Amino acid sequence: QKVIDCFLVLADEYSFDTSPIGQTLALNVQTMPLGSYLIGDESFPLKPYLLRPIGAPSDEKERAFNKALQPALLLAQQSLDSMAKRFNALYALEARNLHEVRKIVDTVCALHNLCVDMEDEYVERKLKDIQFNWAKVGNGAITKHAGEEDEIGKQKRATIMTEVLR
Repeated sequence: QKVIDCFLVLADEYSFDTSPIGQTLALNVQTMPLGSYLIGDESFPLKPYLLRPIGAPSDEKERAFNKALQPALLLAQQSLDSMAKRFNALYALEARNLHEVRKIVDTVCALHNLCVDMEDEYVERKLKDIQFNWAKVGNGAITKHAGEEDEIGKQKRATIMTEVLR
């Protein structure tokens, strides 16, 4: 549950296609190891290298595919939660500007990875005390949904769905 990359931008300005990883993959899909895919929630666009749940599953096969993605999505959510539980500053992060927030979050990510390397048990102890899901703050609704228009992404997802749901 280590953080390998961190990109912060205001939610209203976020676009996967303009993020550093989105731009890198758009230029060279071979950046991803063969047979590997990024997995994102509904806020990420469907791409040949980025799987996401089907927005409105229409049959049992599509619902099963969404269910198969859940463990990976849950792992990402748990990583954010454990980082926030370890560093309470993330619960009420107040900074004057985005540059300051980026420095704070980059530092927290580095410290979090160090704690994971040192195998501290702080989060496990704290989980018993606090049942809080940082990744779903507020009403838990995703405010921004990305598209599923990418035809190659649809084909890749259909192929993977067939392989996974045999």
